[in-house]
Amino acid sequence: MDKTHNISLGGFSFIIENGAASQLSAYLTKVRQYLGQSSDTDEILTDVEQRMAELLRARMQNTEVVTSSDISYLIEIMGQPEQYIQDEDTLSEGKPTTLSFRERKLYRDREGKKLAGVLSGLSYYFKMEVTLLRIIYVLLIMAHGMFFLPSASFWIVLYIILWMVIPQANTTTEKLEMKGIEANLDTISAFKAQSAQEPYPKKELDSRTTGLSGMLLLLFKAVGYFMAFLFFMGVFSILVAVLLSVLGIGLASGITSVFLRDYLPFVLSPTEQVLFYLIWAMVFALFFSILVWGCYKIFHKGHYSTPKTWFLTNILLFVLPLFVGLTLAISVSRKFVSYNRIEEKIAINTTDDTLLLSEKYIAPYNNMYIDSLGNGKNGDVHFVGIYPTEEPTPFLQISISSRGKNTDDALVHIRNIDYPLEIIDNHISIPNGYYLKKEKAFRFQKVYIRLFLPNGKKVISFAPPSKLRALSLPSGIYKAVNDSIVKEK
Repeated sequence: MDKTHNISLGGFSFIIENGAASQLSAYLTKVRQYLGQSSDTDEILTDVEQRMAELLRARMQNTEVVTSSDISYLIEIMGQPEQYIQDEDTLSEGKPTTLSFRERKLYRDREGKKLAGVLSGLSYYFKMEVTLLRIIYVLLIMAHGMFFLPSASFWIVLYIILWMVIPQANTTTEKLEMKGIEANLDTISAFKAQSAQEPYPKKELDSRTTGLSGMLLLLFKAVGYFMAFLFFMGVFSILVAVLLSVLGIGLASGITSVFLRDYLPFVLSPTEQVLFYLIWAMVFALFFSILVWGCYKIFHKGHYSTPKTWFLTNILLFVLPLFVGLTLAISVSRKFVSYNRIEEKIAINTTDDTLLLSEKYIAPYNNMYIDSLGNGKNGDVHFVGIYPTEEPTPFLQISISSRGKNTDDALVHIRNIDYPLEIIDNHISIPNGYYLKKEKAFRFQKVYIRLFLPNGKKVISFAPPSKLRALSLPSGIYKAVNDSIVKEK
């Protein structure tokens, strides 16, 4: 192994072999010779060394000593000086190598800024006209302010956040990367030589992006990026909320969803619950991986090539949840395909001519809640109405329906619910919900109640003031007169 020693390159310290050091020194000397003696020579050499140091640090993540092959790599990237620097005419006619969207870096533009250079930097990154981007930004603030003033502050807060997280382009390399131009000896020297002008346009407009049609195209493109951003952040926020809910963290208080951990036993079998957790874990990992990758690609200053294993892993994280989720959805949906209903007639044995009808609160309308013991309470109970009857005694007709994998299974689920109807003499207490034990499945069980009155009988109904309860109990005094029900007051 060749002897080594320490050198300083671009403000960073490296351990380098003697042969590699000689190769590097010869290259830098050659660059200086071709640059000649000018006021910008030292600045260009400093920028070149900084760029070489960045490339070297990115290349040497797993090694400690710089070898001749590393220096050859740097020279290949930076280019030989005679390859570029011949005369000013050749320099101005040379066309720089542009970076792909994946290789582009996001910076704040301190030279073209109006405030902090955020929008100017974004215009370089997305190859848009900065004036158009600023107009769109102002219109978004104004539009939100007209419809809902607090939402307009979102764009201001977003700008401040981007101001804080997006680095400013200070060095020549960063400025070139911001413009989507590969930093090498040619582009660095061209940037210094033409620093008084814009060395390369932000975007080469063609016939499709000029005039009104070009403005509309850019507008639609900006709106598309914005909608994609909102969609991604919305989906990610939902995934985080669902994940926290599944883990039992109370962000979903009051939300009746089978996604919550306590609700799963009422809908899924133990095996299906395991698959459910596995699916959401993979989906969350997929979106988190994409988010981290996107942030890393944007803010990473060095050259970064996405590993093939990352693509393969994320393809699996997309395909497996899709396949397993479809299988789980088919398995669960089969348990709801059939419908059944039973009716029960309950006589009200009382000598009193007037019945008292009241509501007993159990659960809110059409919602299922879990108590501290893990049992369910559902408010899917409906009082249909009061009807006349030719029978001598009043009675209640209770109809209960349910879903199941077949009619017999649906009948089992009907009988699993506990509906605590109370009749004491002439007082009828109708619960607005039913109970369901934790080990019993929820299959959209519903309860419908009808009250039948013989001729001459009265009922005084006490309806609760809240309109949010599903029972729909009438309020007032009702009397059966022949074949109709008359409200007295």
